[in-house]
Amino acid sequence: MLVPAVALLVGFGVALLLTPVVRAAAVDRALLDEPGGRKVHARAVPRLGGAAMLLAFFAAIAVAALVGGSAGGGIETGDLLPILLGVGLVGALGLLDDLVDLGARAKLGGQFVAAVVVVLLGLSFRGLDLPWGAVDLGPLGPVITVIWLVAVVNAVNLVDGLDGLAAGVSLSALLSFAAIAQLLDAPLVVLVTLAGAGAVAAFLLFNRPPASIIMGDAGSMFLGMLLGTSAVALATAEPRGISLPAAIAVLGVPLADTTWAVVRRLAAGRSIFAADNGHIHHRLLALGLGQGAVTLVLVAASAVLGLLALLTA
Repeated sequence: MLVPAVALLVGFGVALLLTPVVRAAAVDRALLDEPGGRKVHARAVPRLGGAAMLLAFFAAIAVAALVGGSAGGGIETGDLLPILLGVGLVGALGLLDDLVDLGARAKLGGQFVAAVVVVLLGLSFRGLDLPWGAVDLGPLGPVITVIWLVAVVNAVNLVDGLDGLAAGVSLSALLSFAAIAQLLDAPLVVLVTLAGAGAVAAFLLFNRPPASIIMGDAGSMFLGMLLGTSAVALATAEPRGISLPAAIAVLGVPLADTTWAVVRRLAAGRSIFAADNGHIHHRLLALGLGQGAVTLVLVAASAVLGLLALLTA
């Protein structure tokens, strides 16, 4: 556990150092998320926190690789390249959107490209472990993988509506996947999830209500791709991987919110890209809960679902 522990600590430390630097740069260049519309914050907030998390994650992986090499054990690299490239591509796409506002359809197209690259590099569902038995996906595996990755990226992006919410839910999911991966002897997934967990935990210190910086699309898309690829790598781990219901449970809060958003908009005859105030956190706010309470409720729900998934593993 030395190498994953190093990744966790380096991810935390680098994000802790970089987030204030990125925040100051965003303020200096007026890269702010303004209040109004569906947004619940009352003042302009710097929006480039995802850049700090992304850099911290890659620094954590690099240092972990050096430590593993010097210790003579190295690190498992089987699915590392597709995970790193997928994370890097969507992180860069999200950062570009934070800077120039690409638009929903351009972002979706870029997400599909990143997901296809991940699949072409060999990370793909081969079969699904379902309650009634294993199902061999055959040629449908890559297609389902692309859809899954894009869905998870957008699920984390859509749940990013309150201070600390996307970061808290993502941290819970990353730690759940890390625990399951340790149980199922999938060291690569332990490594990448703990590297990400360290980065998002440090960022959460600045993003908890009232946030002094938000992650922006660079952060939510980075975390979504990291969670999505980690789930695929864990599902295909040998000798035994995570089941599909368990993976869905770990990501239950953002996936349920996104599914309901799509159904809600289609039923109303609106585009699925049309923003609205019908997300889970909006509904809880309408019931009279404060922002902090809503964040705690949804993060706690995510933690409970992650624990249930761990118990089934």
